[in-house]
Amino acid sequence: MEPHRLMTDAQDDLIRTVALACYSYEAEEIDPQIADRAWELAIEHAAAQGLTPTEAQTQLWHTIDQRASSTPD
Repeated sequence: MEPHRLMTDAQDDLIRTVALACYSYEAEEIDPQIADRAWELAIEHAAAQGLTPTEAQTQLWHTIDQRASSTPD
C-alpha cells in the first residue's frame, strides 16, 4: 500500500480543510484577496463535512494523536 493511502478520504478532507485555513492565515499580509478566498474555501470544505474549520483542526489533531499512540515503539 502506498504511504499516502494509509489515510482515509475523511482524513484527507480534514487535511485539506486545515491546509486551506492555515494558508489563509499565512497569506493575509501578502495577498488579502487570496487569503480571503482560501478561508471561504476552508469554510465550504468544512461545512461539506458538517464541521467548522476549527472543528476540522481539532479532529485532525485527534486523528494524529490516535495514530501516534497506536504506533509500536
